[in-house]
Formats: sequence, structure tokens, C-alpha cells
Amino acid sequence: MTLLRRKLPSVLGAAALAVSFMATGVMTAAAAPNSTCSGGVVPAGTYNTLTITGFCAANQGYVQVNRNLVIQPGAGLLAAFGSSNVYVGRDLLVGAGASLVLGCEPGAFTCFDDASLTTHDTVNHNLVAKGALLMIVHASTVWGEVAQTGGGGGVNCKLLPFGPPAYTTYEDNAFHGDVTIAGLHTCWDGFFRNTVSGSVNWNNNITWDGTPEPPGNPTIHGDEDGNEITTNHINGNLSCFNNFPAIQFGDSGGTPNTVLGTTRGQCLAVV
Repeated sequence: MTLLRRKLPSVLGAAALAVSFMATGVMTAAAAPNSTCSGGVVPAGTYNTLTITGFCAANQGYVQVNRNLVIQPGAGLLAAFGSSNVYVGRDLLVGAGASLVLGCEPGAFTCFDDASLTTHDTVNHNLVAKGALLMIVHASTVWGEVAQTGGGGGVNCKLLPFGPPAYTTYEDNAFHGDVTIAGLHTCWDGFFRNTVSGSVNWNNNITWDGTPEPPGNPTIHGDEDGNEITTNHINGNLSCFNNFPAIQFGDSGGTPNTVLGTTRGQCLAVV
């Protein structure tokens, strides 16, 4: 799965940006205090609240949302441009069937506008996703909790209409609260090189139906290389139960996790 993830920025970028720039309902250039993006571009500026109802890209400069940023069910936000950081003053909320691409960095997930840049996105309270389809979060800071429950689109790895298969990854982030990832049925998921001040709970996540697939072709039965958790620093506990496949290093090339609290369940294999 590592090779596929390295190809995703170009695959996702071309298709998603084409959709966003051709969509109707593009926001106007002047940022209103309470705004809705139904498709297209989120202009740089300061918003009281921001609601995403279509597929939108934050690629025109700094976006500050003083209260909540909400991605409605079935909508999507592409915020992986080095010149366009995003700040959320309260919660970032992702609805059922919605997609979030937040942050980018050299190597792991390159920015669509400049592969040499790294974003510095911030959520000042919680990042909460309930039933989300796709969650890709890099180089971001969340000062509250991260909670992703349910969703994922099923274990097959077929491409979505806007590019990649449905998958979840959190890489090179600073999380100051607890992290809970639970109940995903998705193509692949991973948690790499994050610093977590609280505890991590990774439970009941499925990326594979148990059927062997030819190497490099996990399109129908999911990815047996899922549930990779490596190279994280966790100040609290690390608890992992009922994941399939079991928590693993996979092909990530990562190192054991540093856990200052107690490690339980399947995650004993990665410390």
C-alpha cells in the first residue's frame, strides 16, 4: 500500500481540482462572516463559521475560521496546498460519507502547489468524523481530541470518482488530546510519526476480508497491510482491540512506538 499512497497526490490532485473548478456554486471572492461553499474554491479570508456542502479546495491563501468548520455528509474539502494554511478556532466536523484532505508535506504527501512546502494547519478544539469516507491528515496540530468513528466506504480498494480509494491516514501531526479511531471498514489505514499528548484507542477497524489477493492487487478484498501504527510518541496509553488484520508494522519501514503509559491488546506487537 505504500507505493499506492505515494502516487495519491497526483492522482487525487488532477481529478479533484478539475471537479472543484468546474463545479457550480463557487463562493464569491469576498469572505462573509458565516459562509457556505457548495463547490469550487474557498477564498482566503476570515470566516465566523464555514460549511462545506460540495467539493471545495482551499488553495488561494490563508483561511481562518473563528468557530466551526463543518463538512456536510457527502461533501469534501481539499486543503493540501502549501501556500494556503487553514486555522479552525473551534471544531472541525466531518459528516457521513464526507472526505477531508488536510495538510501536506515533502515525501509523505506532497502539496499540490509545491512539493517542497509543508503546511501548518491548526484545529483549536476537536477533530470529529462520524461515518467519513476518506480522512487524510498530515502535518497538522489539533489541540483537542481526534475522534473518527465508523465509515470508510467498505474494504474494497476501488478508486473513488475523484481519484483514490477510500482510506484513512494520520501522519506527522501533533495531537494534544486523546485519539480514537474505531469501527472503520476501509481499504487501508495508518498512524505514523505522530506526537500524542493523550492516549490512542484503535479498535474494531477492518481493512481486509481475509481473502488472499495477488500481490499489488487488493481491489476487491481490501488490503491485508492495513492497521499500520508505527513511529509515534504517545504520552498516554495505547490500546488496540479487535482490528483485522491485527495491528502491524506492515511495509511502512517504521520503528516501534514510544508509549509512556500502558500498551494493551494488539498494539503490544508494535512497541
